[in-house]
Amino acid sequence: MLSPVTSTVGLGLLWAALCLPGCVVLSDPEFKTEDECPPTLQMTEASPGYLSFPIIAAAPPKVFEFRATVPVRSCALTRALEARVFLDGSLLRSSELPPNGTSGRDLTVFVALDSVRQGCHVLEVLVSGRFSSDQRQPVKAGDVGSGVWWFGVQEDATKPLPTIADCDKGL
Repeated sequence: MLSPVTSTVGLGLLWAALCLPGCVVLSDPEFKTEDECPPTLQMTEASPGYLSFPIIAAAPPKVFEFRATVPVRSCALTRALEARVFLDGSLLRSSELPPNGTSGRDLTVFVALDSVRQGCHVLEVLVSGRFSSDQRQPVKAGDVGSGVWWFGVQEDATKPLPTIADCDKGL
């Protein structure tokens, strides 16, 4: 049997718990596993920004390249991620983003544009825990993050610089 002091203290603690702001946990919390957390590309933090329209001009000797860095977030702290880079819809390469023990990783995209025609181009990056045999589809539905940049290549200084409007025209 409880003493009157123990009973009073217990009721006091119950009253305090009901009156004070907070929450009561009624069941075990659910945690996402690494397989349930798709990667996301933080395009608002990308460099160059995804809303910019960089013009890439040849520098002597003729060298065209596109470089970008974008933070990738994922709760897959111990699992490698795969990044696939597409230029104008064609797969250029796949690369691995090794785990670093944190939720953030930086993805650096480098594309040599030696054989790219002058005009407007689109560069797309897809990141997943694992892709299927299809170039764009992850093994697990929804396990993919993506980012897109539009850019222009200017090789001939006598021609006008491409603009974002040229992209709509297919130039």
